[in-house]
Amino acid sequence: MTRQFQDPDEAAGAIPGTKIEISVLGPALGPWSLTDIRAEGHRLVCGRMASPFSGCGEILRDSTLVCWPMNDDTGAWSINGRGIHRSTLARFDTGAEYAALTGRPLQWAALIIPAISNGDRAVFQAREIPHEAMTRIRGLTRTAIYLARADEVPTARVFLADLASTVGMWASSEALEAPRHGGVAIGRLVDLLHCQRSELLHASDLARLAGLDERTLRREFFAHFGISVGRYLRLRRLNDVRRELANPRSDVESVTRAATKHGFFDLGRFAANYRRTFGENPSTTLSRTRRAMRLARLRDAVH
Repeated sequence: MTRQFQDPDEAAGAIPGTKIEISVLGPALGPWSLTDIRAEGHRLVCGRMASPFSGCGEILRDSTLVCWPMNDDTGAWSINGRGIHRSTLARFDTGAEYAALTGRPLQWAALIIPAISNGDRAVFQAREIPHEAMTRIRGLTRTAIYLARADEVPTARVFLADLASTVGMWASSEALEAPRHGGVAIGRLVDLLHCQRSELLHASDLARLAGLDERTLRREFFAHFGISVGRYLRLRRLNDVRRELANPRSDVESVTRAATKHGFFDLGRFAANYRRTFGENPSTTLSRTRRAMRLARLRDAVH
């Protein structure tokens, strides 16, 4: 029901109903966590993102996802260029594409409910609701999670049904704001980034693959992601190096090899950026992975 993750990719992959690629922007303050409760066609997910991050994704299933912050300080959280504040309720229809940016670790909750009809559009929408309504939504969320963790599942489901009714009322309101429109399909960019994982991408490459001129790509990318395409790609490569160093099945034998493989040739600057982003030296990450591999081999030998 509640799972903790040291790896941000595992945490992102465990979020139901969406595919999302994230790039960590700073050191993690503790583990990433995810709590998941299901009842009567509804699913409550409450997460803690332990690092500031930038991410892009798409809603996958025939459902509507409604999301809200679990505390007042949202840390400059934005989705598709729209600021998410203490009383913001955000709705994602089936197929909706989104880009998120946070300035600090984030606590959030989301309710996955049967799809709310929105015509033929697959969009992201958001609105500010009265703070009293948001306080009630957070209170119901915390109570449902507390009861579920205490094995009071039937009672937790009662609160979850109440939460679904309250959230559904605000999420289906005609007062939801129209989304920002731009020339870049975020889902298309996600697919391109995944397909080109082994390539060293630059903004010009991404523009060519997306069939856009570079100026349009840069403008729309910043509007959706909140950071420049160049910085996003550099952070993405930095995260790829960390994945290599932390992967016991990787064939990378040294920090230098991992760094140069992903386009970092000024190793001093690379090490400084890595330490600033992840809170440790790249050699520390690799050493921890090697220790874990040695322990695994010892366990296999004993058994």
